[in-house]
This record gives sequence, C-alpha cells and structure tokens, in this order.
Amino acid sequence: WGTDMALGLILMAGAQIYAGIKAGKAQRDQALQYRIAAVRQRLKAESDARMIEDQGLRFQANQAAGFVKSGVALDSGSPLAVLMDTAINVEKNAKKTRLTGDWTAEGYDAGASVYEKMASNSVMSGFTSAAGTFLTGAKDAQGDYSESKAMKTPSVGYTHKWNEGAGQA
Repeated sequence: WGTDMALGLILMAGAQIYAGIKAGKAQRDQALQYRIAAVRQRLKAESDARMIEDQGLRFQANQAAGFVKSGVALDSGSPLAVLMDTAINVEKNAKKTRLTGDWTAEGYDAGASVYEKMASNSVMSGFTSAAGTFLTGAKDAQGDYSESKAMKTPSVGYTHKWNEGAGQA
C-alpha cells in the first residue's frame, strides 16, 4: 500500500467533504432567500392591509359627508347601517389581506426549513462519503497486504529440490 494510494484517498475524501460543504452552503443560501421572501411577504401584506384600512376610512368619511350634506342624520337608520357595513367590509378585507400574506409567508418558511435540512444532510453526506472512501481504501489495502503475504509464505507440503533425493542410496 503505497504513499500514492494514501495520498489519493486523502484527496478523494477531501473532495467529498468539500463538495458536501459547498452544497450545504448553497442550500443554506437558498434557505436564507426563502426566509427573506417570507419577511417581505409579511411586510407587504401588512402594508397592503393598512392601505385598505386608510382607503376604507376615507371612503367612510366621504359617505358620512354625503349623508350630512343631504341633511340625513348619521346616528340611526340606514345611514348608520351603511357606515357600519363599510367599516365591517374594510375590516374583513384588511384581515383577509393579512391572512393571505401570512399563508404565503408560511409557504416560504416551509421551503426554507426544507433547504436548511437539505444543507445539513449535504454536509453529513460529504463526511459520510469520505469515511466510506477511507474504509474502502483500508479494506483494499488490507486485501493487497494479505495477497502479498500469501505470495511470500511457502505453502504446506513444499519441499526443496535438494531434499528430494535424501534417504535414497
């Protein structure tokens, strides 16, 4: 078992470890992008919901101004019901926007979790492959050693030529 073989095994194992680490880094980077997308989605949903609420308040103020301009009292009857319906619809739309954003963000978070697990598995796989390379190399080296030892050891029943004629007169 030569130095070349040992060096080859070390290089091969090192390459396997490096490949696992590199793949793990790429997958962690992808997970980070998913985490960032989730945060952005939540922020956008919150911003959109606030815009819906602001627009709803302006619309409701315009409704109230229209009723007052017409001389209709706002504290009872149909005008009050209309203003309450507007407020309820605005609240529902804002809540729906937040929920939809949160569900989308949860999808990104789930994707990030998958990539994080894949990264961990890739790194572990690199080290496992390297260990397998060393074990296979050791097994092959042991086999080479056994073969070379068997070639040097005389087999049972071996006799030298000079001893064949002994005892004959």
